[in-house]
Amino acid sequence: MGYLLLIIFVLAIKNTNCLEAEEDFRNCLSQTGADLSYPSNRTWWYDSQGYSIPTVRNPLAVAYACSTSQVQQLIQCAVKNSVKPVPRSGGHSYEAFSSLDGTLVVDISRINWIDIDTESHTTHVGAGIRLGKLSYELSKYNFAFPTGNNMTIGLGGHLAVGGFGEYARFYGLSIDNVLQLEFVDWQGKVLIANSQNYSDLFWALKGGGGGSYGIVTAAKLNVFPFPNISTAFILSWDTFPSTAEFIKTWYSWKPWDLPDEISIEIIMGTNLMTGIYIGQDGQEGVTRIIDASGMTRIGNGTSLRQFSSTNLLEVRAWLYKGGERSGTDEDYQIYNVPPFAFDSIGVSPLPEIGRASCRERV
Repeated sequence: MGYLLLIIFVLAIKNTNCLEAEEDFRNCLSQTGADLSYPSNRTWWYDSQGYSIPTVRNPLAVAYACSTSQVQQLIQCAVKNSVKPVPRSGGHSYEAFSSLDGTLVVDISRINWIDIDTESHTTHVGAGIRLGKLSYELSKYNFAFPTGNNMTIGLGGHLAVGGFGEYARFYGLSIDNVLQLEFVDWQGKVLIANSQNYSDLFWALKGGGGGSYGIVTAAKLNVFPFPNISTAFILSWDTFPSTAEFIKTWYSWKPWDLPDEISIEIIMGTNLMTGIYIGQDGQEGVTRIIDASGMTRIGNGTSLRQFSSTNLLEVRAWLYKGGERSGTDEDYQIYNVPPFAFDSIGVSPLPEIGRASCRERV
């Protein structure tokens, strides 16, 4: 009986200590000014799982930072209370690294400002900006940055894994065009990494995995003027060829000898081969390349659809929507993604009071 009472007493003390530690942690977080979400919140499921995380995770809390200084404070709170902080910019981690059990998720999606320098062909952006908003804002000045075609992905996570996109063969990966990164380390210190300062970290942050070395909050990027003409294309089959026949034809074609101006993507099982060509001969060039490939002579019922424009944003939208185009602002809806919608298109999912709060904190 005595042993039982002792065990109950020890467990009670342990539970009390855990509650006190959790209270200290939450009190610390509340002083940062960041918007916070806990398991008791009505929106917890959406807050904790991110945009498209495939695995259910149970972090201790989610904090929405509006500035680098808030990220500093949040990391310091986490370290002080022995909680691991993990970054999230878009919430697309297939391995669910942006929402781990027992962690503090530092969501930077509201750090999405952008400053474009048209003379130097560079842009300075918040790392939480979505690829859609980045592409849309750059297009206002006829600039482009090589990214993937999922517009809801956050830039911070995209850079952390390399950043492959439709015209990477010509412009390179996203990380090939990063000039500088601002990040917060595990001690809450803000560091600027580039080819001269913290060059090893600069190399590691570009493709080394999100959150491994710190939380990136801003980036300086090279951007490129729109090409004179861009052409998107979709080659489809009514009956897709066998995998063996497809691979044999593909390698017989030697696609690695193709000009850098063309990028091609094939997802087996979709009966589609898509890509973007930025050669000056436009659709004639695409037709010539596809005819030479031999891909139209395998399978049954091939169809080649194309769309050309001087506006690369329109071309990407046509491809993203599977070859559809309305000729209105609806074509740009794919770039209109949370958390901040564009004022001229659609309605933001955040209330005005929330947006005003973030502007004040920035």
